[in-house]
Amino acid sequence: MISLRQHAVSIAAIFLALAVGIVLGSGVLSSSLVSGLRDDKARMRDDLQAEQDRNSVLTERLNAADGFDAAVAGRVVRDTLTERTVLMVAGPDADPADLDAVVATVEAAGVTVTGRVSLTESFVDAAGADLLRTTVTNVVPAGVQLQTGAVDQGSLAGDLLGAVLLVDPGTGQPRSTPEERTLALTTLRSGGFVSFEDGTVEPA
Repeated sequence: MISLRQHAVSIAAIFLALAVGIVLGSGVLSSSLVSGLRDDKARMRDDLQAEQDRNSVLTERLNAADGFDAAVAGRVVRDTLTERTVLMVAGPDADPADLDAVVATVEAAGVTVTGRVSLTESFVDAAGADLLRTTVTNVVPAGVQLQTGAVDQGSLAGDLLGAVLLVDPGTGQPRSTPEERTLALTTLRSGGFVSFEDGTVEPA
């Protein structure tokens, strides 16, 4: 018959063996785990360095290409668009520096820039589609017919901007009156769809 003392000793021995096993096992596991993590870290460091080197090479190539473009653009396009007018229409995420570069290039070609109109996030945001569509249809100049196939708000607004901001290629005269142009642009600006400076936008 097993006495209570022997039973207690057996339980203590089991727990002692379990503790020793955990200590030994965790030591071996910890060593292999740390070694594996070190190897992974070294590989990731090498991969990161390789990507950084590749990025540096590509950046240098891009800068060289940009420098070449800047150096020769003026001579390449000089006087190719004399007596033409251009109106800049920029998307909401357009970089101002890029817009300035485009203006400089077209001006080097002999173009007269008649102004800038910037589209806002609301112009391209689907959430404001109904409001933009309603705004456009309320300020269409008399006699202007928007494209019947243009059902999305962007196409409708583009038709309106074309009607009030472009000159007729046949006659060279504006397609709208100053009053119609002012009404369309100020209404779109009031709705938060475009931005521009007063008195700086003329047909092109």
